[in-house]
Amino acid sequence: MKNILSKKENAKEEFAYFTTGGGEHGLLLPDVAERVVAFVGELPAKQYQILVGSDTRATFRTHIVTAVTLWRMGDGGRYFWTQTPQRTFGVLRERVYAETMRSITLLQELRSALRERLGDDFCDNNVRFVHLDIGRAGKTQELIEAITGMVRGFGFEPVIKPDAFCASSVADRHT
Repeated sequence: MKNILSKKENAKEEFAYFTTGGGEHGLLLPDVAERVVAFVGELPAKQYQILVGSDTRATFRTHIVTAVTLWRMGDGGRYFWTQTPQRTFGVLRERVYAETMRSITLLQELRSALRERLGDDFCDNNVRFVHLDIGRAGKTQELIEAITGMVRGFGFEPVIKPDAFCASSVADRHT
């Protein structure tokens, strides 16, 4: 399957970074990877999860906002977010598939960037969760099987609402 973010687009894509102390804008994917490595390096004995989730507004023309959450389990976290240019979506199913592919693609790219710095074991255990903006309540329940199957097919673990906070809370904050 063709990567929906070409190398050219990925090189120009900018992220914003947020901690409890404030934010920083204009980061590129290599900068995000460096921030992740530094965050893990501060307390390497802790357990981490690096989560990716996307969200859109329920409108005809909208951005896909994708969040990368660094969770130092039991000890806080930080997050990055980016958005696509506005595009048109015809139906809910199309929006959900686009959100999911956006999350998968970004997680693949980030995992690849982190693998040589943090190692296979770290990436296999900690960089594997795609938070999906779907759940058992509402119109998206009919998409659960197909969307979670797609995520698993790419080698990641799907997380749905109400547990999918990276999509439904973090990314949602910027839609």
